Amino acid sequence: MFKSTYEDIIWLKKNLRLNNYIAASSLYLKSNFWLEKPLEKEDIKNRIIGHWGTVPGLNLIYAGLNWLNYNLENIENQERKMLLVVGPGHGSPAILSNLWLEGSLGKYYPQYASTLSGAENLIKHFSWPGGLPSHTYPGLPGGIHEGGELGYSLGLAFGSIIENPNLVTVCVVGDGEAETGALAASWHSNKFINHETDGAVLSILHLNDYKISGPTIFSRMSDDKLFKYFEALNYQPFLVTQPENTDLNSDEDNQSFERLKPDQNPSWLNSYLDTLALAYQQVLDYKSGKSDKLPVLLLRTIKGWTGPKYSGGAKIEGNNLSHGIPLKNPKNNQTELQDLQNWLASYKVQELIDLSSNSVKPEVTVNYPSPENRLGSYQQILSRPLQPLNLPLPENLNNLQIQTLVPGQNGNQMVHVSKFLSQIVELNPYHFKIFSPDESESNRLESVFEKTNRIFNLPLKTWDNNLGQNGQMMEMLSEQTLQSWMQGFNAIGGSSILVSYEAFLAIIISQIDQYIKYLHQSLQFTWRGNRPSLNYIATSSLWRQDHNGFTHQNPILINTLLSKHVDFTNVYFPADVNTGLEVLQKVLQSQNTVNLIVAGKTDLPQWLNVEQAKTQVQQGIMAWDFASNYSKNSQNEVKQTENNLETNLQNLEGLDIILASAGDYQTLETLAAIDWLKQNLPELTFRYVNICQVNCFGLGCGKSLADQEEMYETIFGTSTPILINFHGYPEAIKAVLYDSSLANRTKVLGYIEQGSTTTPFDMQVLNKTSRWHIALQAMQIAAKQNSKIGEKLNKLSSQLESKLDQHHKYIRENGQDVPEVLNWEWEG
Repeated sequence: MFKSTYEDIIWLKKNLRLNNYIAASSLYLKSNFWLEKPLEKEDIKNRIIGHWGTVPGLNLIYAGLNWLNYNLENIENQERKMLLVVGPGHGSPAILSNLWLEGSLGKYYPQYASTLSGAENLIKHFSWPGGLPSHTYPGLPGGIHEGGELGYSLGLAFGSIIENPNLVTVCVVGDGEAETGALAASWHSNKFINHETDGAVLSILHLNDYKISGPTIFSRMSDDKLFKYFEALNYQPFLVTQPENTDLNSDEDNQSFERLKPDQNPSWLNSYLDTLALAYQQVLDYKSGKSDKLPVLLLRTIKGWTGPKYSGGAKIEGNNLSHGIPLKNPKNNQTELQDLQNWLASYKVQELIDLSSNSVKPEVTVNYPSPENRLGSYQQILSRPLQPLNLPLPENLNNLQIQTLVPGQNGNQMVHVSKFLSQIVELNPYHFKIFSPDESESNRLESVFEKTNRIFNLPLKTWDNNLGQNGQMMEMLSEQTLQSWMQGFNAIGGSSILVSYEAFLAIIISQIDQYIKYLHQSLQFTWRGNRPSLNYIATSSLWRQDHNGFTHQNPILINTLLSKHVDFTNVYFPADVNTGLEVLQKVLQSQNTVNLIVAGKTDLPQWLNVEQAKTQVQQGIMAWDFASNYSKNSQNEVKQTENNLETNLQNLEGLDIILASAGDYQTLETLAAIDWLKQNLPELTFRYVNICQVNCFGLGCGKSLADQEEMYETIFGTSTPILINFHGYPEAIKAVLYDSSLANRTKVLGYIEQGSTTTPFDMQVLNKTSRWHIALQAMQIAAKQNSKIGEKLNKLSSQLESKLDQHHKYIRENGQDVPEVLNWEWEG
């Protein structure tokens, strides 16, 4: 592997001086960008926003990687690309400065071309309204990570190399970030990749000693302990330590260095570049099979290096006080203004630029690779084109669907989902992955293992099943790492689905929320292109966590997705097998969305044939007239409600109530309630509506409020009271309906935080969503407008209350639900 030269260090120091200057100036200056006159308070921004402490280290890393790419151009074929993931996204001034200097930023934003005018715009617009945010964000080329919420960078880096053998992703991990649980688990990602089929990750643990207010754990560990730690994780550590009192900017340091002969190799910067090259050689050894260890570069630098050493008597450089803004108020404090003048002047920026030609002097960028190999080149992220998934052929899909269906017959949604996913795995061997936190068999995904293995690159025992060095199932008991892998895999064009217990998807709610924000911004930049959707299946849902108890009952992810005011988050509640298969086909073909499917894994009644299921999923919400009694002409089929709208609305206005449900278990309870009502209260006229899709704009597939209102009138009429039995928290649906015409006439039942280790039906009883509770509520609502129902209300209510009392006693005596519930069948 190549080594650094005397000329390389001369270049590196000039490059660092300019990048540090641009980054520091971005925090403070709105004019006088090149210090052509002493700073005045009018030159200082009114609001000083950003971070400094990590910036000099990031500039060092960025420059080193461009130097590495420059040298690799001469010795390695160019199929191998390099992508940079920066965990400390608050170091954005460094990333922006380097993107500007290498020309990548100007490619997408002409106002930030790599001229001095472009730099002035950059400095002025950093953390400026309508300008550039204080953190890295999707508007910056070359990045796939925002880095605002710490902990996800390394997992994302590993996800980006899956099935992408020519990609080397360099991941900068901040030493504070390394203390998060998400990051700590992600170090184990090296056990789930294959050196032949996947790329490689070069991790750089940036140790600059301090977080916002105190020292970091890793920085205070000895070199020996750090080496042992990472060797135990099966990495090959490399160490570079910046000596204390190194001053990049002083005349003495620069002049004494430049007087030395080239062969004396005097600087720790030589050690840095050479060690970086050795770490990359370790990548090559790993890829060739000479080593089973990926590298980790342990880079110890001085926090806030080259910034103010002291201010107001407090130590700044090398201390936590350099983390954010080192000089807090130079606009109104003359001493701080002079400190800022001295700080920026120390870089001697006018030695590095040519004001007359509006350009940077060539020697500052002499070691840059060709434009397509610079870190900001977006081409690297698109190293694998976006490929649509191959779906099962119709004849194969027919075998998975329930073709001949009588409403009420039994089936298991997740068993059929598993068979469907096994075909997807077989048809898409290189760009589809299933992620699961050690719950695959529990979640009924056994059929997938007929086509693929779980990836696991540690020793196996003879009785270990479905494990191997290759596979399309990735299991790790860290939802945060799985989410990170999936995001990285998605960023380079991979399609995927994450299947987990409903309650434990809550662990990654914040991470999903961050991704939604990232996607929301990404869609504003057409040059980012389309990405496959992120898809989730929440199974082992709260309604059948009667055996695990209260801890496993949590549908809160639904609320999160429905609270997002974007048109690309969807929650699906397929009521049966055929609907579930239609939803799966829809979401796996979608792009630029976040989809959650809530699906049960136990045997349940089936309701819709294939054509009916297609219509249900196309509309998102649909009336099931076979379960309604408002029309004498109702048959055992589902009618499309668009037909004969005027007559339909006239019929709806004469109804006592509209019953609706969202969720497979809630659909079962609602239709069981309907069965009871038909037998015991034939006077009640009602329609049943099934809700399959919900987003923050409403029920069903319509995106605009006008579309929703038209659909609501078609389905719900204009004045009939509505009772919805919802899978999750009632407040989630109430929020969706808030501004709609349905809000004032709708009552929602759902999970009200009542649970225990109990029977399945008792979970419904505890939350007042059981068939008997639904029947009670329906009668009470309808009695307000139908006197015939009012005449029977007390008697029928007493019957239902008696059933609830009997249920309470029976389950305590027998340990299971009453026979009436266990043996219930739909009679229609």
